Amino acid sequence: MFFKKCPKIHFDPEVVKAAQLPLLSRDAQWKKMTDGIRNRKMTQLMQETEAVLQEQKQLQQKIRQLKTMKKQLTQEILEHSYTLNQNGNDSSNIQQMDIKRDTLRKTSEELESAYERLESLPDRLEAVNLQLLEETASAVCRQMLESDEQNQKLDQQIRELRDKLNQLREEKEQVTERLETWYSFLHHLVGPKEMEKLDSQIAFQPQPDRQKQVKK
Repeated sequence: MFFKKCPKIHFDPEVVKAAQLPLLSRDAQWKKMTDGIRNRKMTQLMQETEAVLQEQKQLQQKIRQLKTMKKQLTQEILEHSYTLNQNGNDSSNIQQMDIKRDTLRKTSEELESAYERLESLPDRLEAVNLQLLEETASAVCRQMLESDEQNQKLDQQIRELRDKLNQLREEKEQVTERLETWYSFLHHLVGPKEMEKLDSQIAFQPQPDRQKQVKK
């Protein structure tokens, strides 16, 4: 069977962004309309979207934890600094101060890295969502072309059936006319009284108008 091919579909990211496209993998209407036509690529993009959303959630949680840790370390460093100022240069306090400062530095770097990664995720989500939109449009296009082909075949069948029906109507009219002619001929041969006896045995009865003509 011959199927038309859909062109490769691409959309302008800026136009799509301005149109405020919903996150397709979370959209109820998208799920309903694509149920049964999702291909492997669409499923893969759905999974990728969910992975990005999961990473986003984890990063937000991690940032909250790192901010709490940074605040706590800053407070502890201030307390150690105050203790050193009060008690002099105690080597153990200085060592603890250095450890906490190093931990604070690493925590700050980790927090900055988490922020950078989190800030990059919306663009990544938009890119994956755009790919999913293009794949969806291609899948829908294929469905429309196949449905259009089926629709044309049904139109052709309807035309053929209509022609056949017209042909059968004409044939029925000819047969009916022939039956009425034979009925009229028989009526003429045997007369009305004998014809009344035959009527009960003959399945065919002429149309009322035709019957009046016969009786005349």
